[in-house]
This record gives sequence, structure tokens and C-alpha cells, in this order.
Amino acid sequence: MWHKSITDTINQAKEREMCLYGAGFWGEIAYRIFTKMGCNPVCFCDDAPEKCRQKYQDLPVYSLEEAVERYPNAVYLVCIDVEKRVGTWNRDGFTNMIRNLKKYGVYDSNSELRIPLYLYLLDLANVNDMDIVENREELICAEEIQNVVIFNHMSNSGSFYLEQLLDGHPDILTLPYSTHVFGLVYEHRLKYLEGTELLIEMGAQMFGYFHSAYGHLSCVKNNKFALIMDEKGQFMDDVLIHPDDFMRQLRIQFAGRKISLTSFGDMMKIYAAAYNNCLGRKKRDTSYWLFYHMHKTNYDVADTYEYFHKDEFSRIENLIIIREPVQQCYSYVRRMIIKGKDNIILTKDADFIHTIKCEMGLNLEKRKGIDCVKVIRFEDLKFRSEETMRSLCDWMKIPYSDILSSTTTNGYEVYFPVFTADGVKYITGNDTTTVGEKNFSEALTVWDEARLNMIYSKFKKAYGYENDVPEFTEFDEAALEQILQKDFKFASIAQEVLDEYGRPEDKYDINEFIKKMYAEYMRGYKEETEYYDYIRPVADEG
Repeated sequence: MWHKSITDTINQAKEREMCLYGAGFWGEIAYRIFTKMGCNPVCFCDDAPEKCRQKYQDLPVYSLEEAVERYPNAVYLVCIDVEKRVGTWNRDGFTNMIRNLKKYGVYDSNSELRIPLYLYLLDLANVNDMDIVENREELICAEEIQNVVIFNHMSNSGSFYLEQLLDGHPDILTLPYSTHVFGLVYEHRLKYLEGTELLIEMGAQMFGYFHSAYGHLSCVKNNKFALIMDEKGQFMDDVLIHPDDFMRQLRIQFAGRKISLTSFGDMMKIYAAAYNNCLGRKKRDTSYWLFYHMHKTNYDVADTYEYFHKDEFSRIENLIIIREPVQQCYSYVRRMIIKGKDNIILTKDADFIHTIKCEMGLNLEKRKGIDCVKVIRFEDLKFRSEETMRSLCDWMKIPYSDILSSTTTNGYEVYFPVFTADGVKYITGNDTTTVGEKNFSEALTVWDEARLNMIYSKFKKAYGYENDVPEFTEFDEAALEQILQKDFKFASIAQEVLDEYGRPEDKYDINEFIKKMYAEYMRGYKEETEYYDYIRPVADEG
């Protein structure tokens, strides 16, 4: 359940009282945030008997049962140490505490408030100083962003690489690592707010972008820029901005207008302008592009105009980065399932299944009436970077810049870890060490490779990938059944991980599910199917 805002929670707490559930680190943080905001909790409650009837932050600590007896109408907030990590973020404790609140009848949407998002309020010099208005003449303004690229992928491969190549182009504004979460928060919260209440919640969505006194916490440091490292593998604090600067720049974007959002596009323009002003980007006499890294696997381009309205932009374009699909399958399984086995969700609607759909090219089949889509190949960016980036600039109708030859975030060259036979080493995005891997035996048998090349043959043909096996349309029904008879090694690996780490209700036969997907795709394929065009390196055009 979505809470409305921290401002609304505070207003309710002033009428009903507030109890902080969890007398630990995050309970202290919550206490400091709310007292700074002028709201004084009446007590802590905790499930640990040894903490009860003690004092914490000069407040009494009760059991949940006793707290409810004393304050049955209070706002109860879950304050748990989200630092604990077992593979994925450990939500079991949070879930159990929510269940307890429901059991005692004191749960409401306020209980779901995520304390870490509001850490930045403790870093602000003055949380109430939201009325600063400065001269906008030298600053980038939201209304100057007239074009947008919605950028998605077939599961990570190359997505951050391209974002880092584009970093710093004078005609392009980004909010790095923004993802589709901004869309969810807009729909469920931000579009309903106005005034200072809206500004505070917009600031909360910048969790991970700010310098913070709590930057040592992994939930802060790893929230956005976990892989922004220098050549020694050390996190680079220089890519962060100061929350006071951002909140001032955010307020400036609303100068002369009501502090409210008219659309998701309006919101992303404001975020991009405010953020890039914090970076000291120089204002240009141009119409800027917003490069929105939505970061969705198997994105449906039919949803484009639900996010961005035609009357808000001169151009609205989709860009999807792809990779040779058998290589993509191997890389995904090795990185996400084999090495990340305790941090992967393998349900039927999870990223793993969406990735397989992308490998069949389903999201790249042309849709009637939707022409604003281009594809870019990861391999072209790696091996023919300048020619490909020149072609991309031609498509966007912006000048090529030499800055597009390096991988940076906010102007700082970025390195990231790769696992090699000699251990972990740190490389830039332009390194090609891991791109040309041809030994897939860790995740695929030779027969798996051959079958996948058949199944993915239409995708490979459409996007210029070499293929030395027949296309699946050359086989009859009986032959296709024979091709799919044997289990896939990569699916069996996924099955082992699901059986060990998955919840009982999420268990299913992965091989059978995937083979059924493949069979339905091949049986239903129409030869007249067309695919969206891809951006070719300039030397290949024509």
C-alpha cells in the first residue's frame, strides 16, 4: 500500500500520536527525521523483550502489544535495519512487522513509509527553506527540453555503457540510472501532490544521488551508483550532488508556476533540468534531448504515449539496445543465475522470462501505427563505437562530439568489475574483454547452442547477426517437437536455483515452461513479420 507522503504522515501523527516500531538504528534515524520535521514520537515498540521497559532516545520502549494498549489510534511506523542482506534485500523482517501491525489492528498506509528515502532531510541545512527563487537566465529550464529518447534493453547488456557514452554531450540531458521506478512513484504518489509536500517527495526519489553523512551505508551507497568505480575499484563520491543544491534547483524550476506536476513528462523534464544544473552544465541556445533510461526488459513500445504526451515534445523516440541472442542468453545465465543465484527472482513473470522473450525478438516486431522505434547493437558500440555514435547523432539530429568516445558518469571516467581467470579486474566500458566469449559450456550444451540459433534465427537475420544453422521455418511440426524434446542446460541450472532459493508458491517446471514458449512462438510466427530498423555504423549506411 502506498503512503501519500511524509508530510501527510506527520500531519496525521500530530493528531493521532506516533509510535516507532523498532528500537534500533533505523528507529533512531526515524526519530531524528521526525523531530527535525516538528513531529515528536511518543514511544518506541520492539519485539525484543530485553529492549522493552528501557529508554531509547529518551523515549520509553514497549512491546507492540503494550504500545497498542496505550496508543490504539497512533501512527505506527516500521523502522527496520534494511542493511541486513541475504542475497536480495531481506524483506522478511519488514513483512513480519507489517503482519504484526495488521494483527493488532494498527496498520495503515503510513506503516509502509520507507525511512531510508528520507535520510536526505537530515543532510539538509534547513528542511523548511523551500522558497528560494534565483535568476533562471543562466540555468537550464525544463521547458527547453523538447525531445526525449526512451531507452530500454534486452536485460542490461550495454544499457549503462551507452548511457555513459552519451554522458556530457552538450545537447543531451540525463538523470543517470533513473529507471522505470520514477514512473511508478509518479502514478502512485507525486501526481497528487503540490507545494512543499511535492518538493520533499521529489527529493526523496533522489535517494542515492546525494552526498550524505550516511553514505557509508550500503543501502545508500549501492542504491544508484554501486558500480561507479575508479580504476582501483573504489566508489567515486565525486559523482554525487549535494541535497541542498538539488532542492534549490528543484524549487527554481517551479518559478512562476504552481508547484505541481502536469504529467510524467513534465516531471522528468524538471528532474533532468534541476539535476544537470547541479552538475554545472552550461546553458545552451538549443532544444535539449532528455535521455530517459527507463531500464525495462521486454518494454512494450505501445506504452510510449502513456508516459510522454505528443503535445509536450517535438520528438518522442524509443531506442532499444540488443545483443546477439545466444551470447545474451549465456551472459545472463552466468551473471544473474550462476553467480547471482541467491539474488535472483525466477518466477514466471520475472526478468529471466522477459529476457528470453527479448531473445526471440518479440518486442522488436513492428507495431501498426508505432514508428518511433530504433534499435542499436551492443556489438557495434563496442567494436565500431565512433561510426555507430555518429550514426546515432545523425538520427537525433545533433552534432557528433569527441566526448562520446569515453565512458563517464557526470564527467568522471567509470570502471566496473569483471571476473577473469586471474581474478577480478576493473575495466572501462570500452574494454572488449568479455564481449567475444564463444565458450558457452558453463550454461549451454553444444545442442543447446544449435537449437537456440534455430529458434532465434529470425531475430538474428533481422539484425545482421551471422547464423550457420537453418531457420526454424524450414522444419515441420514433428521436427520442431524433436528439437524441443531435450531439456536445456541453462533452464536446468535455473531450476536448481529456484528449487533451492525460491518460495514454495513460486515453484514450476522451468524447462517445460520455456519449451512451451518457444513452441508457441515458432508455430505462430508469420513470414510477413517486420522488425524495427537498427542504427548502422555510418560506413555501413546505404
